[in-house]
Amino acid sequence: MATVQPLSANVIQNAIRDAGDIGYTIIPNFVDDKSIGELRQLCDQLFVPLELRGTPDPVTGYTGKNLQKFSRGFDDIWTNPDLVKIINGIMGNEPPWSVRILDIGIKRIKPGQNGGRMHRDGQIYPLRVPGRPIVANSLLALDPFTGDVGATTIVPGSHLWDKPVDPSHETIPVEMAPGSILIFGGELWHCNGPNITEDRVRTALNMAYCSSWVQPINGPFSGIPSEVVATLPQAVRDLL
Repeated sequence: MATVQPLSANVIQNAIRDAGDIGYTIIPNFVDDKSIGELRQLCDQLFVPLELRGTPDPVTGYTGKNLQKFSRGFDDIWTNPDLVKIINGIMGNEPPWSVRILDIGIKRIKPGQNGGRMHRDGQIYPLRVPGRPIVANSLLALDPFTGDVGATTIVPGSHLWDKPVDPSHETIPVEMAPGSILIFGGELWHCNGPNITEDRVRTALNMAYCSSWVQPINGPFSGIPSEVVATLPQAVRDLL
């Protein structure tokens, strides 16, 4: 069971405000050190090799997808009520609308891996609602995020653009310590940077959410049989 830091109402409000103003927010020490070690071990058991073809420079690394179906070890994090409040705030949701879990994955950038392609997470759906992203994402750092290990790079303010990003546009790396979490709406242009080290990896737990009125990419209940869903805690059922 992960130990997640409870957030004050002020921290939650500031996080939602920052995400609206500049496109993202960072909350340090969201998960404690002991939990980070346990989560890293769980990720080691679950990740699989990845090779993304069809690009000038094929991306190789490790990943894990739809982990909400295959493991209950992350439930305390992605169902955390404070995180869900921030996600709902970024999306502009008000009752009865809320969010569903879109996907939980492992992002591991290995030494020598090239940077990713600039993208918006919300582009998986052929729909844009100005000022109300229908996807929001979060990255929990399990290793240090620094520029040389492939930290997520972002274009601040680009969530407000009505145009694609220029691939040569200046970006900034998101640097944070293990246990910190990056949260942003699905309209922010971003990608992972290259890992130019020889012996360090960059691992993150990727928890993405979508509005409750769209179909999650993994289907109803993320493919978990209904009889199993019925046995899960209410907070998990609500987000499935």
